[in-house]
Amino acid sequence: MEKVETRQQLLDQLRTERESWERLLAEIGEARMTKPGPMGQWTFKDLIAHVVAWGERNLARLDAAISGQPVAPAPWPSGLDTDDAINAWIYERNKDRPLHDILQDSSRTWQRFEDAVQKLPERSLFEAGYFEWMDGNDLSAVVYSFFGHIHEEHEPSIRAWLTDQG
Repeated sequence: MEKVETRQQLLDQLRTERESWERLLAEIGEARMTKPGPMGQWTFKDLIAHVVAWGERNLARLDAAISGQPVAPAPWPSGLDTDDAINAWIYERNKDRPLHDILQDSSRTWQRFEDAVQKLPERSLFEAGYFEWMDGNDLSAVVYSFFGHIHEEHEPSIRAWLTDQG
């Protein structure tokens, strides 16, 4: 994925990623989203909730940049200190929620990323170290990590699962 240098390019890329996500959701179909699948015993609905929860963490950073306030703590309890523990908490919190609600959360998350990119000063999106709390990174890295996580961590197993489904 090519790194971009302007807000409009980042918005275009974000919209392209969202369209790709929506196509994937359509390809899977709601009937298969509540059955165990590409993530072991997790359903695709569980995976969506997982992606949304980690997205919320990234959105807290963007919200802090917009408001000038400190970054809000992660949405999970502070005592969770490993990704596995966090993922288990996310799963337990969402496993019994209706698919429709999880899909709405997903749609809202994508829209919130787009809204945040539109509100932020362009310089803050691409200038490394603009915000001290970004440890030398620029804010576009927060956006990239959202959809990059989907591609790197989940898409290969999802595609393999879809191939097996025929």
